[in-house]
Amino acid sequence: MLNKYCRFLPIDIAFGKVKEWKDGKDVETDKDNIINDTKPLWTRKPADLKKKIIKVLQRSIPYGR
Repeated sequence: MLNKYCRFLPIDIAFGKVKEWKDGKDVETDKDNIINDTKPLWTRKPADLKKKIIKVLQRSIPYGR
């Protein structure tokens, strides 16, 4: 739900902490897990984007969902 409605808000949204794999266990770090993109690709100049990044953007946008 957060991913659907808050994905491109201009402020960072933290949800939990980042986990790292250490010694066979998941360990939480002090770093916040940011779940949104505050600088969406469509706000950037097309000349600055690579074709691979554009394909990732096209796959990530839910059309009509």
